[in-house]
Amino acid sequence: MDYEFLYISFFLTIGSFLVGFLISWNVKAAFDAWQSKAEYAKIVMHPEMYDENGNFVDDDLFYLRLGEEDDTITDTDD
Repeated sequence: MDYEFLYISFFLTIGSFLVGFLISWNVKAAFDAWQSKAEYAKIVMHPEMYDENGNFVDDDLFYLRLGEEDDTITDTDD
């Protein structure tokens, strides 16, 4: 019987599980950090920037856009 094949396959299997465990541990840590930042950013954002379902609305927000370059907004005290 060829025991070398069994030893090699055993150590490759155990090594694969260990490498997969370490990679998934690091990816989970990075995802948890990203998720906590995203949750904090969602809390900090203004509620008027979300629709009824809690999704970010960018299309319906009002922006001030000047039509020409020489258009200015002046605040004069009368």
